[in-house]
Amino acid sequence: MERAKIILGLAAGQAKKEMAAPLGIVRQTVWRWERRFRQPGTAGLEDAPRSGRPHVIPPEKIEQMVHNTTHETPPDSTPWSTRSLARQVEVSALTRSEAGRLSF
Repeated sequence: MERAKIILGLAAGQAKKEMAAPLGIVRQTVWRWERRFRQPGTAGLEDAPRSGRPHVIPPEKIEQMVHNTTHETPPDSTPWSTRSLARQVEVSALTRSEAGRLSF
């Protein structure tokens, strides 16, 4: 959402400094996303690959975890904990997802 607001603000002719303050970012961040957008277009706004250990939870497991947390409750407590959900879907509680957003 932040990236879209930056590009739309730039298209409307807003100054980088004026745009950065309401978004809670610095002018250099606006400049970086402008540069990434101008070079390859919208593809430049995608998340770049990051270094580190590769993600090992396949998409099917992530789908199962999302379904469990939104449609079920664990048998022994009210909310899911990292450990109880990991046990339920048979992954390590320390594993990271392919998207990198669901860290266990």
